[in-house]
Amino acid sequence: MKYIGAIFTEAGLDFNHVVKASLFLTDLQVFAEVNEVYSNYGTLPRTLQIAIKGCFPVHRE
Repeated sequence: MKYIGAIFTEAGLDFNHVVKASLFLTDLQVFAEVNEVYSNYGTLPRTLQIAIKGCFPVHRE
């Protein structure tokens, strides 16, 4: 979030300009931690959080 904030600042924007945010989690165990960090940016809209682990085949050689 700090990096995204820095990009916004460089462009003359801030988190108030965010209209939508989607987070794709590979581990639902971090769900609460992600929500805690995200809540520190109170101006952001609610997110769509999707667990994607196991949804896509992994090709390993």
